[in-house]
Amino acid sequence: AGIYRWWLPNPSEYQEVNVEGAANVARACLKAEAIHRLVHISTAMAYGYPADRPFREESKVGPHASEYARTKHLGDERVASLCHGSSRLSVVTLFLACVTGKGDTASVGRPAAVYRDFMLGKIPMLVAPDTNYIYVHIKDVQKAIL
Repeated sequence: AGIYRWWLPNPSEYQEVNVEGAANVARACLKAEAIHRLVHISTAMAYGYPADRPFREESKVGPHASEYARTKHLGDERVASLCHGSSRLSVVTLFLACVTGKGDTASVGRPAAVYRDFMLGKIPMLVAPDTNYIYVHIKDVQKAIL
């Protein structure tokens, strides 16, 4: 479950999908006895801006620059909390970069489309001198999940 848009007119949708939706998936996996592993998809942005540079999985989460990033972090915490202590279900969380590749219909995976949408006033964007955009191809994500 996840909304991966930079901005939404109704920010509560991030909470509904990125937190509550992720929790619903975790609960369903816990109930289904045939499922032994949950691959939870998140984003490196869920770490916010941690003090550690470069940051690691053990790094303390820093402030978040967007509602998307904040709710992805909350969803990660909710999934981990719900599944903690399960002797049957193991959880693997993948903290992905921006996924791009064939079939991508959202501007998030296409840098030129993000810039175009910003220039047309469709999305707000904060770009600082130290901003980095990191991309991963969908086929690499598929290999990692499987």
